[in-house]
Amino acid sequence: MFHSFAFYAVLMQRQFREYCQKELRDAGLSSGLLFFILYIGKHPGCNVKSLITALKLDSGHATLSLAKLEQNHFIQQNINPNDKRSRILYLTNKGQEIFQLSHDFFRNWDQSVLACLSYEEKENLFQTLDKIADYSNMLTHLK
Repeated sequence: MFHSFAFYAVLMQRQFREYCQKELRDAGLSSGLLFFILYIGKHPGCNVKSLITALKLDSGHATLSLAKLEQNHFIQQNINPNDKRSRILYLTNKGQEIFQLSHDFFRNWDQSVLACLSYEEKENLFQTLDKIADYSNMLTHLK
């Protein structure tokens, strides 16, 4: 069989998305919207522009997603007192619960998927993935 890093990256991403969908189903949240909650949870009071830049989104998609999150009471958008045209983002209590829950199911995913590896193999894997991610990021910024 032909080995391709891209194939494995897409395969793992798809499997992780399915896992997240199951974990988030009861909360009425999609895996795509989870990453908005994760970013806002790590950067409370961030503005929409920083979220768009960090998650590499177009503004139309971000606007619709943020409206959905606000409508379902996961986030609140406040007018930035320093710039009335800008909004700052915060998690609500409901959003904060999902943010905390996500840490548990990310950890559970890692533990179950990586159970076949020894401690040393896991350490080597993460070192290699860090190296690949840094290099990929550098290549992306060169273009």
